[in-house]
Amino acid sequence: MRQFFAIFLKTLLYLAVTVVIVALGILLSLQLPAVQTRLAQKGAEWLSSKLLFPVDIEGVSIKWFDSITLEKLTIKDYQGRPMIRVGRLDADYNLQHLLDSSAHNIHIDEIVLYRPDVQMIKNPKNGDTNLDDFIARIEQLTSDPTKPSVPNQNVPFTVGHIHLVDGAYTLEDPREPFMHDKKSFDHNHFTLQHLTAEVSNFLVLGDTIAFDAKGLSGIDRDSRLKIRQLDTRFLYCNTKMELGQLYAHIGNSIIRNELIFNYDKPSAFGDFNSRVLMQARFRESKVQSADLGYFSDYLRGLNETWILTTNFTGTVNDFRLRNTDLRFGANGRSKLAGDIAWKGLPDMDKTTVNFAFTPSVVNMADIRQYYPDSSFNKTIQKLGTASFDATFMGTFDDFKTKGTFRTSIGNVTGDLALKLASKTTQTTYTANVKADNLDLGQLINDPDEFGKLDGEGRISGKGTDLKQATIDFDGKFGRFVWQGYAYQNVAARGNLQKALFQGQLHTNDPNLAFNLDGEFKLSGPKTTTTCMVLFNMPISVL
Repeated sequence: MRQFFAIFLKTLLYLAVTVVIVALGILLSLQLPAVQTRLAQKGAEWLSSKLLFPVDIEGVSIKWFDSITLEKLTIKDYQGRPMIRVGRLDADYNLQHLLDSSAHNIHIDEIVLYRPDVQMIKNPKNGDTNLDDFIARIEQLTSDPTKPSVPNQNVPFTVGHIHLVDGAYTLEDPREPFMHDKKSFDHNHFTLQHLTAEVSNFLVLGDTIAFDAKGLSGIDRDSRLKIRQLDTRFLYCNTKMELGQLYAHIGNSIIRNELIFNYDKPSAFGDFNSRVLMQARFRESKVQSADLGYFSDYLRGLNETWILTTNFTGTVNDFRLRNTDLRFGANGRSKLAGDIAWKGLPDMDKTTVNFAFTPSVVNMADIRQYYPDSSFNKTIQKLGTASFDATFMGTFDDFKTKGTFRTSIGNVTGDLALKLASKTTQTTYTANVKADNLDLGQLINDPDEFGKLDGEGRISGKGTDLKQATIDFDGKFGRFVWQGYAYQNVAARGNLQKALFQGQLHTNDPNLAFNLDGEFKLSGPKTTTTCMVLFNMPISVL
């Protein structure tokens, strides 16, 4: 019996030693890169079968279960096209924490991504991207199929800090043609290269991706537009993309503070101008026309710097700016303040506007480049620097405006409807105005005949050249300068056609009081004009 127990104890001892040796052997073998790679590849095969997105790993190195390196990680989409590629991924983690909390939070302490490459390709049938499909599949796998009606079932995946090194991001929409223009940013086909950033608080939860990015930089492969620095709190889901606490230095422009995109589904970006609703709070943002020129031929032709503070709501085609402070022109000397609405962009010929300006000031030389039409500028440049409180509705060549305008040729309060034509003789206008020190001669291109006036009245006419214009007028003037003399207390009603006035004229000037009813030629030598006036003047006036 004693011999039996001795043999039994020796057997147990040998067995224990064998188990320990085998365990140590397994642990040591798990530190061999070849074994780790083989196990990881098996795991990738299992993961591929679950995700339905092929996963491939060429090399793995695990260091004592607190760090892992993956070499040449590739995830393909449903069509077998590379969707996510990473040259090398280094991850630090706490294995005990992972095991204890994996049921409610999968957390990695730190990840370094060397040369990651993400390629988003849109589905020609519905506009969704392959990455949208990938996120939807993860959401499906991490939810409880036995509780489909219970929300927020997904297990969050978080990373404390991510170092992004020399990455790339590509978006392709096969439904849209290529632009093949180095001066334009092709938003349907572009690749951002050399992306570098520091990312923290990374979260994936269901269809939601969120993180804080600092110092993101990169360059567009084709247009060479540079992202010099981008800092933001980023959030993306199936119906929203948000860039909070935004600082974006792109090209030579700086945009800050918040930008949000709302849409019914990600495919809406395929029709960005009309289907993506934007909300933004811009604060002292500086935008160069050269940078916006990558997105618009019209803006590319401008030479402008805008300084903008506003609250923006709407789509590219139809948007409104509220509580706006927009500065432009030489050294920002012109300022538009108030509420500004645009509809019809980017086609300027079909764009309508609705402006409600609070005290604003514009040097007319600063708007010449926006609408270079010669007839428009010939008229508008006479105003010099104008300050105003006014509304403005319509297009820039067919509009209605109402308010108070203080200009270099006088001050006007009232309303005006103006439709400019390519020929000055075809321009039409209607106005109810009150004028103070208005230089009529400068306004209608006849300074030899007319000077300044104070008064109020209604004007309706066609043509801006006095010698060819047709104008109906009904007004009263405290002062009316004609042929060098300032008449006082003048009232006039009638029609002016090709410099010939037909109607009634009344004056109660200290030097001359009369009532006239007839025709008066308002151009030509003074003697000729005077003779015509006297000829048509009632004898009682003499």
